[in-house]
Amino acid sequence: MTNNQWISFSIGGEMYTHPIEAIKYIIAYSAPVPVPGAPEYIEGILNIRGTIVSILSARLLFNLSPQAENDDAKVIVLEKENLMIGISVDSVEEIINFPLVKPS
Repeated sequence: MTNNQWISFSIGGEMYTHPIEAIKYIIAYSAPVPVPGAPEYIEGILNIRGTIVSILSARLLFNLSPQAENDDAKVIVLEKENLMIGISVDSVEEIINFPLVKPS
């Protein structure tokens, strides 16, 4: 049995987790630059350490009303196969270790 790390975060008062291995950065929320003509759930783009990243609103993806900016809001930047995307969340809580059980 090995440990597997996940990050926990909240959206609209609900807790969610995501494997930490796919997370490139977690940054404080900063209002993205809007992109004209983009779908409503795309808040805009941010320059994150020299890379332009599209920022999606987790709240709008779950059909929740937008939340006013607050100090707890974060952007979780995911990277897979040289593609980065950011998702704005209400807060990031903690890193959780879930044990993995290998099938017999």
